[in-house]
Amino acid sequence: MTRTRSAAGASLFGAALACALLAGCSTGSTPPRHPAARTTTAPPPAPVTTTAVTSAAPTSTPPSTPATTPATTASAPPANTCKNLTIRVLQGGAVQQAEIAAVTFVNSSATDCSISGYPSVVLLHNGSTLTTATPKSGTVAQAVRLAPGAQAESRITDHSTCNAALSDTIEVTAPNGASGGKLTRPFQLRGCTVDVSPVQLSS
Repeated sequence: MTRTRSAAGASLFGAALACALLAGCSTGSTPPRHPAARTTTAPPPAPVTTTAVTSAAPTSTPPSTPATTPATTASAPPANTCKNLTIRVLQGGAVQQAEIAAVTFVNSSATDCSISGYPSVVLLHNGSTLTTATPKSGTVAQAVRLAPGAQAESRITDHSTCNAALSDTIEVTAPNGASGGKLTRPFQLRGCTVDVSPVQLSS
């Protein structure tokens, strides 16, 4: 009987040893241990990348300056360069309701010269002015170059539809200050409306 108890004690000792080694046995009412809860660490937040946006300064375009257009001025007729002109007035006859005359200018110098414009024509009676000719409407004065001895002419038109007196004298001056002098001679035209054409080269 003593052997039986010894054997039983040995058996219990072995079981206790095995239980301790295996750490799997529990005694009494002690609750079993639970493994510690695992703590999960969240990864750090991804860095936020900030992109700097640079606003370009607005480019100011200066207002365009319109091209300056040079002022247009009416071109004056070329200056007359004739210094020695011989002036004549010729009777030209009559047409319907008008009388015609012609003024001629001859270059009496030894060099070429230019003349342009309208001659001054005045009709007189007993020393008083009856009428003064005006440039013919719609005509344009152009420069006429005269060689020595060459001639230019201008037409006088007397619109003789009125009952004015007849002139006894005509006074003609070269156009635009040409130094041809002034011609005054007896001449008869009715003192109505008179116009004169620009000087042109005689044909």
